[in-house]
Amino acid sequence: MANPEDTWFNILLSLLMSPLLMIYHGWIVSVFWSWFVAATFHIPALSVCQAIGVTLVVHMLVPYRSSNDKAVVTALCGGVVAATFVLLIGTIVHAFM
Repeated sequence: MANPEDTWFNILLSLLMSPLLMIYHGWIVSVFWSWFVAATFHIPALSVCQAIGVTLVVHMLVPYRSSNDKAVVTALCGGVVAATFVLLIGTIVHAFM
């Protein structure tokens, strides 16, 4: 079994998980766009692909904080947990609209 701190394991895990995280984040952005932006301003909803594109543009414009002390597994899990938490909060807010 590969050591989680092994460089090749981290690279492979990142290559496999990054597209899945992009799709998950894109789906969350498209849901939030439909709930909050499209409904409020009466504009079209975004597809998941369009939401992924918007997310990529935002990531290009906002500075990224690199933390070298985190393991790749921890960073990827943190990304999933953070996105799921944001989705939960957004769902609660949407319930009160």
